[in-house]
Amino acid sequence: QYLYTTKIEHIKTMFIKTAQAIVQEDIANLERITGHKLPKEFASQYLTFNGGVPDKSLFCDAEDEEDGYEISFYLPVKYYSDDLGEMKIEKSYAKLTSVNVPSHYLPFAVDWGGNYFAIDLQSGNIVLLFMDLGEFTEDCVEYLAESYSEFVENLVKAED
Repeated sequence: QYLYTTKIEHIKTMFIKTAQAIVQEDIANLERITGHKLPKEFASQYLTFNGGVPDKSLFCDAEDEEDGYEISFYLPVKYYSDDLGEMKIEKSYAKLTSVNVPSHYLPFAVDWGGNYFAIDLQSGNIVLLFMDLGEFTEDCVEYLAESYSEFVENLVKAED
């Protein structure tokens, strides 16, 4: 139904329940809001699929094949998804910065516990922001991958 191919040709991620499509100007607007350029692979994915539920939703790094972090869904840009409720990147970004999460963390997905997968716009790293540990500190940040491409490469289908 939907097909998104990253630069690495053998990686294919399908999305369902996506929001209305966005255009390059919407990416540029998000860059204005954050004051940072977005990674090319990230922008490319969002121009193809605006948020939604990925078929490969479990992040496992090479050292920890047993456990991983599961994505519930990717947050859409600009538009809400009819299937995913009142969440989108801009609204989540504003919410996080209002509770003292540094503004260089851009949330792009959520797990099943309300924690956010985010891009560190200063380094390009992908992190998980734990939102249930009380006041936000650097202890709430779990490093996951060096880049968005590496993050996507480490996504696998979750076992039911």
